[in-house]
Amino acid sequence: MKKIFKSFLIAAIALTITTSCDDNETTELMTPPAITIVSRSTNFPAAASTGSVKFTADGPVTVSTQNSWITATVEGDEIKIECTQNDELQGRTGVITAKTKAGSTDINIIQEGVYFQVPNVDKLDFECTASTYEIEVHSNALVEVVSDVDWISGECVDGILKINIDANPTFDVRTCDMTIKSGVTKTKIPVSQKGIYLEIFDLETWTCPDSRKTMTLTLPFDVPVSFSTDNPDWLVSSYNPATRVWKITAEANNTGHVRTSKFDYILGTKKGTVNVRQCDFNKDLASNDYGLFFTNDEGVRMYFQAALKKVGSNYRINITALNLNIPVSFDTNSHTFTLRGGQACGTMGADNIYTVFVYYDPVDRGNYFTWSNSWQMKGEPEFKLVNGKYRTIIPFKDPGNNPYTISYLELHSFSSTSLSGSTSRGTVVRLRDMTVERIHSGITSAEAGAQPVDIEALFDTCR
Repeated sequence: MKKIFKSFLIAAIALTITTSCDDNETTELMTPPAITIVSRSTNFPAAASTGSVKFTADGPVTVSTQNSWITATVEGDEIKIECTQNDELQGRTGVITAKTKAGSTDINIIQEGVYFQVPNVDKLDFECTASTYEIEVHSNALVEVVSDVDWISGECVDGILKINIDANPTFDVRTCDMTIKSGVTKTKIPVSQKGIYLEIFDLETWTCPDSRKTMTLTLPFDVPVSFSTDNPDWLVSSYNPATRVWKITAEANNTGHVRTSKFDYILGTKKGTVNVRQCDFNKDLASNDYGLFFTNDEGVRMYFQAALKKVGSNYRINITALNLNIPVSFDTNSHTFTLRGGQACGTMGADNIYTVFVYYDPVDRGNYFTWSNSWQMKGEPEFKLVNGKYRTIIPFKDPGNNPYTISYLELHSFSSTSLSGSTSRGTVVRLRDMTVERIHSGITSAEAGAQPVDIEALFDTCR
């Protein structure tokens, strides 16, 4: 007891000595902090994130903050910190105050501003089926895909933004503007998605050889299919919902002539009509039993006896009595004949006969000639009942891609094989409304509904 007391006494003496020092002298008192920080994680990216502070303290600790974007709670010897996303480009700072009865400690919080980099994408185009598109992005915050439609969504994982496009089960194209954003930074990308498309939608005429041919179409979705035709004996349709395969078949053509028909289809809300033409040149078109029909200057329908032939790889319309051959080409895929300007047809006496087109210039209000081989007329074969007789008819028309609309074709005489105004000798015959027609029982004037050309008179005009 004496030792203890003595100690207190010595302490009291020392205290008395200390407090009686001169006023000009100062003594620093080293007070231990109320809270000791052991470790901290208080620097945050722009994205919403969490951190913590480890501490020691003599007694319970409470925390508070004046920053609305910071939430702090105490769990044992650790302060848990949550920061909401910083949407701004600039960073921000805040403070958490930790308190005990003995005092308080301020803890600074630092959060980065948004950094966002995305490649330049002008436009995104998608097929009608569901698909995913990936874009590599760089950001320290949440990356979002925003649009005003429900068929686009997106998710960013490990710097890869996956854009998900739902299937478009309609026949219409749909579009929207998709916005990719991170904080206040945004980039807008136009998006377009095709509707259901099949090649048959753009098909006006289905051309087939005489052998059996099947068109096979695979639908992206199971859509109700309806098919109708006036010729179900050789135009047949089948659809398998399990495989979504639609087949249209043209049976073999053994008629000996061009065979034409059409069919109508309905796919869901999509409707259409397709013409069908089936033929082979040698079997159905080549013949000596043609007439080259035209309207003369007096408006009378006339014709030449003619033949449609293939010699080697060349096709021609032969005007028998004149021994002239009008060169044509034949596309075996589209069954289309093409007749061009400036083509040599043969000779009449000393004159050279060429194809020349006459066209009307609406600006100059005049008719002009051209023998340019870039100008053309086209003809597609048909099989029709006319005046009680079936005919193969090939009408030659302006296809609409010439500089001016062709009024008609004429056979023109030149004194040379070098065509020019100075070598022109005049018109042999004007072939207005020209068609090449085959009456399958043979041509007579009554059946043709036209008059044969007086060949001698024609030669007289050219002599």
